[in-house]
Amino acid sequence: MQGRPTPGRPGRLETGAVAVRCAKAGFGPPGSASRAWRFLVLQAIVIMTIACWVAGVRAQPVVPDAGRGDAWLDQACPVPDELQYSEAELPRLAAHLDPGRMADSPVPIVVVGAGSSAGAGLASPDDAYPARLKDELRHRFPGLSFDVRVLARRGDRVADMLRRLRAEVIPRRPALVVWQIGAADAVSGVPINAFGRQVSQGIELLHGAGIDLVLLDMQYNPFTDMLINAREYRGYVRWIAKRDKVPLLRRYEMMESWAEQELIDLSSRDAGVRVRTAQTVHACVAGRLAQLIRRVVDATPR
Repeated sequence: MQGRPTPGRPGRLETGAVAVRCAKAGFGPPGSASRAWRFLVLQAIVIMTIACWVAGVRAQPVVPDAGRGDAWLDQACPVPDELQYSEAELPRLAAHLDPGRMADSPVPIVVVGAGSSAGAGLASPDDAYPARLKDELRHRFPGLSFDVRVLARRGDRVADMLRRLRAEVIPRRPALVVWQIGAADAVSGVPINAFGRQVSQGIELLHGAGIDLVLLDMQYNPFTDMLINAREYRGYVRWIAKRDKVPLLRRYEMMESWAEQELIDLSSRDAGVRVRTAQTVHACVAGRLAQLIRRVVDATPR
């Protein structure tokens, strides 16, 4: 990027580029000896640099701390009411958490997914939403502990995850599975009907084994819909979740809302801002996921 920052992003100015462009455009006097011209150019550079620095500061997201409650979550990463509503149930998990049947051992949870579940784009896997989910759940279920295991591999499609559900997840007998799906299938161009059949098979496999699950759709990116047909896959996941009464965290729409509110900057080229944004997104997703689980468990008939 040369000469001027992209609107809304922290930019890096190359000081000579402004003078060169202006001179080529005929706005400056011939020769480089004009003190007035050099002063005006320097003044413009200073003003634009300050503007870029301010934009960078404003773009820095706030990473919510785990366990600070719904009030803090609503302040740091608010979402529209319709994205929090769910008619789903978690009967098997609710029974597992019943005080009369509660064991002393941690509640076992398995996260199955692809790159984002593995912590892609983060400085440490400890910043990823599965690691943060453990603390968020402890806050919402006092007196309980949780063991969250991650089975995630970048690029895995639903067909790949079905094999892992059979071979690695069901034998563990977790109380809950968080299943992140959609992006890899959309990128690979998996036919939408095949994608839907495979998701349904996964739900049947887990329910048949007495395991509840929560679905998590793909991440939002400003350019996603221009590159892949993401909307069709997201719509299919929402339809299946409603049909089978499976809780769905609508991550894509939540992230889209945060971006529109300028709570996160998904367009920045600054490496520090990008890491900070990823940390914020994962912290918010973990909090919203734990909040969804608590609400659905509370609403599930005993």
